[in-house]
Amino acid sequence: MPETLRNTFFYLVVFSGLAVALWSERNYIGPNVEAFRKGRGRENETTSTLLDRLEWISDYKNRINIMPQIYIISLIISIIVGIVMINKFPSGLRLFYMMLVIFPLMLFGLNFFVYHTDRFVPYHIKKNVQYLRKNLKLKRRKDLETLEVCLDNIATHSDVNSVKTY
Repeated sequence: MPETLRNTFFYLVVFSGLAVALWSERNYIGPNVEAFRKGRGRENETTSTLLDRLEWISDYKNRINIMPQIYIISLIISIIVGIVMINKFPSGLRLFYMMLVIFPLMLFGLNFFVYHTDRFVPYHIKKNVQYLRKNLKLKRRKDLETLEVCLDNIATHSDVNSVKTY
């Protein structure tokens, strides 16, 4: 296979993966996405509903697919490493090989830290919510999906556009 055709093929493979990753991430960006919006409370809601929302949002990381994020970060790292090591944009084959090394390492590293650290935060939040329910003598809703009924159309609320990120 000629060098140019091979590079074009591997660029196509790597950047097609990027397109798929970006496409799948579109559902997880912003305050109004499915993974977050049921956790948004209102001032006039009952304590029980607010506790339901707190418990629901504490587990948001399990609703997000981390593979596209890791792919995008791995691609960026691969490009930077290629530019630093060879002083030019890496060839398609070299970029593909770097992705084969960096992507699994990133996946392993992130999963290691998620398993050994991040999973305890939602656990403690849920336990504390259970204690609050017990102390306040409140019952949990059977189906947290009913929270969607309370939101009507979240995009119409004025506070959506005032969300600040730091």
